Amino acid sequence: MSYATTADGVKLSYQVRGDGPPLVLLQGQANNHHWWDAVREDFAADGGTRRRHLAASAGHDSWDVLPSITAPTLVVHGTDDVFNPAANAPLPAGRIPGAGLRWIEGARHAYFEELRAVASPMVLEFLADRPLD
Repeated sequence: MSYATTADGVKLSYQVRGDGPPLVLLQGQANNHHWWDAVREDFAADGGTRRRHLAASAGHDSWDVLPSITAPTLVVHGTDDVFNPAANAPLPAGRIPGAGLRWIEGARHAYFEELRAVASPMVLEFLADRPLD
């Protein structure tokens, strides 16, 4: 997997799939133990799986390619995220040309699960304002 490192050592990953412009950028895992409920068994099945997952996560870095993203981009971040502190959210938003940044008050890292009623309409509104050609 390709990755870039920020000036302060934060690693951001990216994946390229298909031949169109990027549409969605998601980052990280949840800090809510319920998110792990669905995948915990997969990690327990093989003692090396968690170690390989952590090694792959540590190798993600997309810092250098962020300025080349041409697709409309919305960075969404929870104000109470302790896994990836809120102070980090403006970093990718500032590197991606024209990117928007929206905050979800009180949300932690798993905002998409914990505050789905806020997060989903926010993303759907962003997408609705940018119809595909």
